[in-house]
Amino acid sequence: MRRAEIHHPIHAAIDDIWNAGHTPRIQVDARRDDVVVPEFVKTKWGARLVLDLDASWPLNLTASEQGLEVDLAFQGQVTRCTLPWASIYVVLDRATGRGIVIESHLPKDETLQTHPERPALREGVESSEASVEAPAPVPAPASSGEKPESSDEEAKRRRARFKVIDGGR
Repeated sequence: MRRAEIHHPIHAAIDDIWNAGHTPRIQVDARRDDVVVPEFVKTKWGARLVLDLDASWPLNLTASEQGLEVDLAFQGQVTRCTLPWASIYVVLDRATGRGIVIESHLPKDETLQTHPERPALREGVESSEASVEAPAPVPAPASSGEKPESSDEEAKRRRARFKVIDGGR
């Protein structure tokens, strides 16, 4: 099977998740002027718009040098949405929780260094694979015979799934 032309690293990450037979989940800063989604979505979700790009839905997705255009349903109404690459700052595999955070695309008030629910990046990290806390699926409850993981162990496990890339290009 011939792979479609890849326009951006975010596009490649989405494509890789689809090729694995899974659903990509992206997080978008919908407050940006160049993002086209219904106004009530911008108001309600702001910088934390989470979208599942489920291939079983007729997405009519197109990718270009500028970003994604996709048909999405909000409150039962399908809308053609425009999502510039710079508005997308998290891409993860909904099934595995693995993904990427594009640090340079993070909304200013959502940066990893200042967000109270996310730990700061480690000081002096030069690698593009710094561990960070990012959205991840909620783990299934432990079976009755298993000892539940401590919150520190769970946090370390989730952080290991993500890498930060700088710039997205």
